[in-house]
Amino acid sequence: MSTISNIIYYVIILIGFLISLLNLGFQFGSIIVVLSSLGIAFALGIQNILKQFISGLLITLNEMYNIGDYIITNGAEGTVTKFSLLTTTLTNDDDITITIPNDKITNSNITNITNKNNIRIRVYFTIKNIPNFDISKFIELIKNTTLLSKYITNKNIIVDIDSISHRLGTKIVVRANINSKNFNIAKNDIKFLLMKMLSNSKVLNSPVNIQKE
Repeated sequence: MSTISNIIYYVIILIGFLISLLNLGFQFGSIIVVLSSLGIAFALGIQNILKQFISGLLITLNEMYNIGDYIITNGAEGTVTKFSLLTTTLTNDDDITITIPNDKITNSNITNITNKNNIRIRVYFTIKNIPNFDISKFIELIKNTTLLSKYITNKNIIVDIDSISHRLGTKIVVRANINSKNFNIAKNDIKFLLMKMLSNSKVLNSPVNIQKE
């Protein structure tokens, strides 16, 4: 309705503009040329709007996603915070708002993470290179800390180690399974637990990041 109101508004302005041109003495033929140019521009503009509108209808009728769902599409991912028949608005993990035309979404793959029962998350951070550091004991501490979260769906916690360089430290990657519907809450809960443990051990050398695999 907002889009239709805007179209009517600009049509009225255009009619008033053309009447003003006639009153100023412009030739009718010249106005026809102007109208033809404007008509082509309008047709191209309305074509894009119609594509977005039809795509919005397809998304709605096929129930591809709803407000609050976490989706991956068109090279972006995040929680659906707003939806209209023309655009979809996502908020990603960095709290950045992304607005995507609906025709861009229907022309790309759509993965609705929320519709899945379980997903695997990837937690990664870098620790300092400390001489004689017991990395095996540290891995067990990471596993036990991650399992403290009530959102973990199984005890199969995988921890990988990647030595980046002496300057950057050692990269730690933790993989765990959670219920997809609890992604945002689980992410914050696991991050809080690990940050608390890492701050106590004083080995953290980078922020703790969490993604979906």
